[in-house]
Amino acid sequence: MTFDVIIQKQGENDFIARPVLWPDSAVNGSSQQDVLTQVRILIRELLIQTELVQVDVDIPDDESTNPWIAKAGIISDDPTWGELQTLISQQ
Repeated sequence: MTFDVIIQKQGENDFIARPVLWPDSAVNGSSQQDVLTQVRILIRELLIQTELVQVDVDIPDDESTNPWIAKAGIISDDPTWGELQTLISQQ
């Protein structure tokens, strides 16, 4: 498998590598090759210890929980809507 890794040079002989999927996990080393070796080990350990699951979340259908619902369609009958669109497209 291939993983994206961010490598930052902190000083002359100081590098940090972070797997993009686990930004809170990092390794330090004295060279780019050193941190790449370490980050491979880290990713392998993270894969062994990590499980990806999906969860269902009940979201109420009550329109009062979404403040944007009350505003939906308020300008649908505005006679100046076309004029506004023309002005915007001319910018």
